Amino acid sequence: FVLGNGPAGRIYGSTAMPLEMFVHDPATRESRHLGNPTSVNGEIYSLLPWQEQLYVCAYPGGYLSVYDPRRPFKFGTAPTDNPRGFGNLGDGHLRPRAMVLGPADTLFVGSLPPYGQLGGALAAFDLRAGKVTANFRHLVTNQSIVSLAWDPKSGLLFGGSAITGG
Repeated sequence: FVLGNGPAGRIYGSTAMPLEMFVHDPATRESRHLGNPTSVNGEIYSLLPWQEQLYVCAYPGGYLSVYDPRRPFKFGTAPTDNPRGFGNLGDGHLRPRAMVLGPADTLFVGSLPPYGQLGGALAAFDLRAGKVTANFRHLVTNQSIVSLAWDPKSGLLFGGSAITGG
């Protein structure tokens, strides 16, 4: 369902319903099934590597988790768990389509809204503190946030929207 670059030059991806994550190492040509890194049954919509860890955000609810491939796999929500689930991002997040690393180690996630609604959301997640610091709904009236890019030179976060609702 989704593929992306991860820590140590590996390729990570996931399937849809059931949500199962996998990893492929191009250097060794080895592939491994990792299981479900979240507490939800849906699919991972976005992923991003940061400091040898992999952040994944899943449907439903924009459920954010972090996986450290150097540690044993034991899902939970405690700081010692791996992957560690942080929970849902907040109001307006159902399908987290876009994820980008921004200034000051902030992870930004843009989403499509819940079923039957218009107007997605943008969340800011402080990677060092491990928590959502801001959530903005209806940045573009009745549109979802489906793409994000951060320009370090200007310090601006750019986003793309779509008329797709939940």
